[in-house]
Amino acid sequence: MGFDADLTLFRMEHRPTLLVDAEKESLQADNILVPLAAIRAGKGYLTEQGSAEHAFDF
Repeated sequence: MGFDADLTLFRMEHRPTLLVDAEKESLQADNILVPLAAIRAGKGYLTEQGSAEHAFDF
C-alpha cells in the first residue's frame, strides 16, 4: 500500500491574460486554470472560487 494522494482540482476558463515572468518577459495566454479545491492527506480544502461556485461539498 502507498500513501494518500494529494490532488488539486481546476477549471479551465477562457480569459485572455498577459503572463509576465521575473525577467519581464511576457506571453499572451487565451486560457487560465482556476483552482477550485485541493485534497491533501485525505482532507478537502476549497478555494474562495470553489466556495463561491459551490463546486464541492467536503
